Amino acid sequence: MKKEFIIGIAIVIVALVLVFSFFPGKIPNFNPGVSGSGGKMCGSSPYDQSTQGCCNNNEIYLLDNKICCNRGARDVPSGTDPDDALCCEYRYWGLKSNAYDPTKSICCSAGGVGSIPAGGTSANTSCCGIDRQDNAGTYDTATQFCCIKGAGSLTRGQEIRNKPAGVTNAACCRMTTTQIIANTYTDYDTDVNKCCRADYISGEFIPGKIIPKSDSC
Repeated sequence: MKKEFIIGIAIVIVALVLVFSFFPGKIPNFNPGVSGSGGKMCGSSPYDQSTQGCCNNNEIYLLDNKICCNRGARDVPSGTDPDDALCCEYRYWGLKSNAYDPTKSICCSAGGVGSIPAGGTSANTSCCGIDRQDNAGTYDTATQFCCIKGAGSLTRGQEIRNKPAGVTNAACCRMTTTQIIANTYTDYDTDVNKCCRADYISGEFIPGKIIPKSDSC
């Protein structure tokens, strides 16, 4: 009786193998979109490699609208093919990640993703500051410059300004008490001059000044 039972079980197993060989779609597969994958796992969870990705071995995401960055899966910008998107890894109050389209934006290591100005290119676009939503300020280096200001401005200490006429390399200088109170600055040509910023030393106000580059403050 025992022998007949074993033979019966063997026949059932052989029959199942033959059935599944003709109907492969019926075979249980954690990853049905990948032929012969044998099941793919992301950490402890199964996922379908044909439509999903596994980010950092712990997060499953959809391949059609996200990419995997250091800090997890991130949504790609609307209208951007995930294959064309890149990760922007930056540090502002901790390491953060964003996905961006390199044909439309640049990654600012000091904070977030910034848009390339209309008519500009990534080659002549630079970063300047970051707003409260972690969007980086960007400017056209041919016509503008980034003024490094004091704390409290909307762009967290930096301001985009237009270059003075005929100036290739510009910067800004704070020189008077009025400018300190109003957080305003005077622009100057760094190829010709340099800034001696206004300051308080031992309680005494020392006015700032713009002087020839060869002189000493």
